[in-house]
Amino acid sequence: MAKYLYNKDQIITLTCMPNMSAIGFLLDLGFGIQVTQKAKWARITPKVEAYQFVEDAIHSAKELKLVLYPLQSGQYLADVFIDGKSLNQELLTKGLALPYEKSKYQKKV
Repeated sequence: MAKYLYNKDQIITLTCMPNMSAIGFLLDLGFGIQVTQKAKWARITPKVEAYQFVEDAIHSAKELKLVLYPLQSGQYLADVFIDGKSLNQELLTKGLALPYEKSKYQKKV
């Protein structure tokens, strides 16, 4: 799966949706081009209780990386790395997220 990597100097804003369903971000692509987008969390389903933890982690980050994985639907999945550590994994470890599992109602391919 192709992926796109953005570093802190390219990320103008990064925030999570209050219901924790997605991450919103504004990226500086250079040459005066900025893009606003949102992405679902990669491999996890965060709990609503994770909102403040994620916001605090993002705002206190010295190093921030955003890795996006494009889906065929035009949407993205996102991995967030703060100070070299996976925020997605940290949410799992702290019990603030569950591993993503496909719905039993989704069509099997």
